[in-house]
Amino acid sequence: MSLQDDIIKVLLPHFEALQEGSVELSLEASVTQLKTKLATLEAQSGLEDLNLHHQQQKGDDEKGDEELSSPFEVSLGNALLKFLNATTDAEATADLAETVDAFLNLIASLAVSYESNQVTTMVLTRALEFSESLLERVRAHACVFLGKMVAALKSSESKNNKKKCVPQTENTTTRDSLKEILDALFPLLQDKNQAVRCHAIKAIGYFFTTSDDIDTYKVALEVLLWSLAHDPSVSNRIAAIHSLPVHTKTTLDYLIARVRDIKAKVRVEALEVLRSKADVKDMSESQMMELIRSGLTNR
Repeated sequence: MSLQDDIIKVLLPHFEALQEGSVELSLEASVTQLKTKLATLEAQSGLEDLNLHHQQQKGDDEKGDEELSSPFEVSLGNALLKFLNATTDAEATADLAETVDAFLNLIASLAVSYESNQVTTMVLTRALEFSESLLERVRAHACVFLGKMVAALKSSESKNNKKKCVPQTENTTTRDSLKEILDALFPLLQDKNQAVRCHAIKAIGYFFTTSDDIDTYKVALEVLLWSLAHDPSVSNRIAAIHSLPVHTKTTLDYLIARVRDIKAKVRVEALEVLRSKADVKDMSESQMMELIRSGLTNR
C-alpha cells in the first residue's frame, strides 16, 4: 500500500462522517484530530525525506526541486485532490450541497495547516484550473472553493501571528497565494453566467476580515463596488451587499445608495446590513440624512 493510500485510509472515515452528518467537532478541532492521526505517517516520511536530502548532499546536485519535496505532503496533496475532484462531480446534486460545503471547508483548512506550503500549492493549482473550465458549474464551484481557501489562509495566518505575538501581517507565501486567487476571481466577476459571478463576489468578500484589509485589497474593493452598482442580477447585487466591508469612510455611501435600488429585495438587504453592521455613531450627519431620505421613498 502506498503512502497516499495510507493517508486516504485515515481521511476517508472523517469525510464519510461528514457525509452522514455525524461529525460533532468544530472545523478547527477536526483538522487537529486528523493531523494527530496522520502524524505517524508524517514522521515516517520525514525520515525518508532526511535520507533523500542526505543523498542529495553527497553529490547529485542536478536533481530538481520536485525530488526534494516532502513525500508525506505530496501524498497528502494528491489525496486531497481526489476528494476535491469528487466534490466537483457531486456539486450538480442539490441535496449534497451541505455535504459538499463541509468537504470544501475541511480540504481548504487541512491544506493550509502545513507550513511548507506544498499542500496549499497543489490544492490551489487544481482550483485555479477549475476556474478556467468551459463548464459553468465547474467555474462556479471553483469560486466557492477559492473563497474557502481565502478564509483558511487568512485564519491560519492570524493564528500563527498570535502565537508569535507579531502584528497581523501576511507572510510571503500567503500573500502570493491570495494574489493568485484574486487574479483568478477578477475575470469571473464579468462571467456570462450569473451563478459564477455570484460565487466570485462572495469569494472576494472573504478578503475583508479586518479593517486593514480595506487598504490592502483596494483593487478587490473597487471591483466589488462595481458589482454592487452595476451587476444586472438582483441576487448578485445582494451578494455584493453582504460581501462588502462596512466602513464609514470607504463603503458606507455605496451601501446607502443601494437603499435606492430599483429592486425592493436589494433595498431591504441594504437596510438590513446597515442596521446590523453599521454603527450609527460613526455616520456623518449627511449620511444619516441621506439614509433617512432614501428609506422614506419608494426608490
